Amino acid sequence: MRFSSLEDNQRFIDIFNRGLDANTWGISSDVDWIQFTKSSGKVKIEERIWASINWDTAPKEKSKATITVKGAYGFSKSFPVVATKFDMQPKEKSYFESNGFLAIEAENFTVKSKGKEDSDWSVFTNYGHNKSSVFVKGGSKIEENIKENSARLEYSVYFESRGTFYGELYRLPTLNEGKGKTIQLGIALNDDEPEILEGIRKKGERKNKTLSTGEKLSWTWHRNVLMLMEKIPFEITVDKPGYHTLKIYQVNTDIGIDRIVITTDKQAQKTQRSSLLGAKESFNTFNYVKEKPVKSPVITEELANVNALPKPEPLTEINLNFALYSMVEDHGFTPVNQRHIFDPNKNQFGWRAQDIKHLDIYHNEASNRVPFWQRDALRSKKDAKFYVKLKKGVYSVKFYMGDTKDKEEEMYSKAKNYTNTLIMNGKTYLKNVKSLPRKQIIKTVDVVVGDDHLLEVELSGGNWILNALVIKRK
Repeated sequence: MRFSSLEDNQRFIDIFNRGLDANTWGISSDVDWIQFTKSSGKVKIEERIWASINWDTAPKEKSKATITVKGAYGFSKSFPVVATKFDMQPKEKSYFESNGFLAIEAENFTVKSKGKEDSDWSVFTNYGHNKSSVFVKGGSKIEENIKENSARLEYSVYFESRGTFYGELYRLPTLNEGKGKTIQLGIALNDDEPEILEGIRKKGERKNKTLSTGEKLSWTWHRNVLMLMEKIPFEITVDKPGYHTLKIYQVNTDIGIDRIVITTDKQAQKTQRSSLLGAKESFNTFNYVKEKPVKSPVITEELANVNALPKPEPLTEINLNFALYSMVEDHGFTPVNQRHIFDPNKNQFGWRAQDIKHLDIYHNEASNRVPFWQRDALRSKKDAKFYVKLKKGVYSVKFYMGDTKDKEEEMYSKAKNYTNTLIMNGKTYLKNVKSLPRKQIIKTVDVVVGDDHLLEVELSGGNWILNALVIKRK
């Protein structure tokens, strides 16, 4: 647990009972400057205890302590505490490191300067994942004398630590595709030479970076699309604690920045890299608002009782599309991705568990010529099985298999041939049938579902593809 006198923050510990009877508990610390909303009690289900620091009696600078929670039956759990007491008057328009992070919202710059050809940074209000963002507009690519010619943002920042630190710059999506185009900007501390950061500009691209520790990082276009942002890694070296100036330099124009997060220890770095939006905004003298403690939800005994979910009922009809963007429902089709595992006790359709490792996504950037549900697909070079829970009866099953991409849509990749074998409930409907580019296999067949209430779809052929299934009882 980390505390900062600038933020005057609080931390909570949830104490919960794993037994049937109420359990007696106690919480304490090895120092007298840590305060608790409650020091002991009896818990039937769950209770939230808040910890805070008495900054009047806490030592100056950084101090360590321990919080211990004990139960009546021998349970004991300890939590390390680091509390930092600052002895200074914060400078205006500045950000301050605390709790292992320096998290900056890009629109809160201290100074901005125009560049060559009147390029400049503009704030886009309420456009960003947290608050607003900034975009560099005007001018052209700066390839020489970046420090002198670039439009520049400056951030006054205070570090309590020194060392080489890992950071991530959050770039917002822009259309920088095309031959010879790049997505670049520079970052530096004080008057150091800028490190040129380069983002991903086209579908399927991957970027790599080796840190000063020798660790290798990589990120991909697919990941950026799913997150609706690009987290570009970088490193800066802080030679001494105190105030510094973090600078962002234009290289390309039309680049957007949402936020910048710098981590100052390994735990913070690990947390930042595994998170989506990253650490909350650090203490600052722009518009910082102290967070209020959030009450824990009241969990009644009725809510605490765990009841088994009923088994899902078999279906009589369903439309399924197999797609990368499987969170999108389109034209009455239910999406299925490569991670849907079938479990008759939990769901009504899904893949055989052993098959999901080798299923591959196929995404077609087609226009409205072919509807969304019909053009995306899942595919594999290995055999796979897909299951649907259906009531007993005879069903009309319409299947779509093939690459719908036409010549105009082959900007990023060529359309492919596939060889498909399709067996449903033991009957073969396709045997090594080729689906050619722009000639999708579309057939409607009758399938009998027996007492097991199961439609088993077997896919093979060495290189199969499946776009959609339309299932309806006759």
